[in-house]
Amino acid sequence: MERLKTYFEENPAHFGYILIVLGIVMLVATIKGSKWLFEKDVIGSTYSLDKLDGWINLFGKKTARVVAGICSVLLILLGVFWIWLYKK
Repeated sequence: MERLKTYFEENPAHFGYILIVLGIVMLVATIKGSKWLFEKDVIGSTYSLDKLDGWINLFGKKTARVVAGICSVLLILLGVFWIWLYKK
């Protein structure tokens, strides 16, 4: 863990690549309607906003997919900005 911390302290721009990859994975999962993201243990009576299934039950699956898509695009843009900010 210490080696990883040291690596990102020496190369902070590389953290942006991780953000971009996570954003792309989330965007692809959102577009495909992946079960691991949207239908994992969704209980119809749960409205706890601490979990994703609460948001799905409250606003609907379509709205949750749109919001997740927007969040994933923002994550990708944040990664691009991070790389630009720390580029040497």
